[in-house]
Amino acid sequence: MFKSPDVKNVPIAYFTHNKWIYPVLLFLGVFAVYYTILGHDFQYQWDDQWVVMNYYTEGGLNWQNLWTILTEFYHGQYAPLNEALYLILFSAVGYDPFWFHLAGLLLHAANVLLVYICIKRLLELNRKFETTHKQTVAFFTALLFAVHPFNVESVAWMSASKVLVYSFYYLLATCTFLSYLKYGKLKYCVLTFFLFVCSFLGKEQAVTFPVWMLLIYWLAGYSFKERKVWLSATPFLISALVFGLITIHSQGHHHDCGESCSHDYTMFQRTVYACYTFTEYLTKSAFPFRLSYLYPFPSVAGEPLPRWLLFLSAAAGGFTVCILETDRYA
Repeated sequence: MFKSPDVKNVPIAYFTHNKWIYPVLLFLGVFAVYYTILGHDFQYQWDDQWVVMNYYTEGGLNWQNLWTILTEFYHGQYAPLNEALYLILFSAVGYDPFWFHLAGLLLHAANVLLVYICIKRLLELNRKFETTHKQTVAFFTALLFAVHPFNVESVAWMSASKVLVYSFYYLLATCTFLSYLKYGKLKYCVLTFFLFVCSFLGKEQAVTFPVWMLLIYWLAGYSFKERKVWLSATPFLISALVFGLITIHSQGHHHDCGESCSHDYTMFQRTVYACYTFTEYLTKSAFPFRLSYLYPFPSVAGEPLPRWLLFLSAAAGGFTVCILETDRYA
């Protein structure tokens, strides 16, 4: 006797068995949101005039210029792979903003697809949570990443393209690391390290990758007492420390900071502001309102910190400890 299909599960089943549907929808979604930037010009009064348009970009595709890009700091910036992107685009099309913005748009689309792949693989690997319809969960996670207002600046503003560049390699490194955990082959770990280095050469925020590795280990059900965890993570942690020192050194070459250079924040103030900025990122990710291109600190260097800021930092630290303790006794 003929049995009618379960109508409620038809849409999900259709998308699950057609593995290209979700990536195509994500790709089209990115272009539907961002296609208008293709008609934008450069920001000649706000960083593009020196970040994008400089003697590195115009130096030509030759070994001497590439070596200079790799070994020099420029206005406190060290992002040689991002500068190489400008160089390649300029060598091909000159300063045509359409192609620069198209490159940024394609990079964002690639990152969105990588988020989809990473989340899908992570859900397949994890031992902490049981999740059905992994592809669907990965799709909506990537869709949120695709359209979230936090990403508008890095996609629409050419000077912020290093966020796209470092994210691209960061996500590729995540994919290869997940392959390492799945198959246990050393080549995936070596490739992950190479991509981690490339990510740093795009932007200094890549130094967080070793912490992300440890979080993935935790999600995959590994214990931090296991020798394998620290054998694989230690080279990344040491490299992240070196990269951090390079970043500090590069910013020391930038002297165009006016009055802000006359004083500096103490180590205690830096720690408090680290908690503050982390909390702000989490809050504005969940509730993206009153977004701005610039977020000044509540107090300038040399002034005492506001009391509410101290309370916020203490609360954030306490919350982190509670999470760690809850997981230990779970």
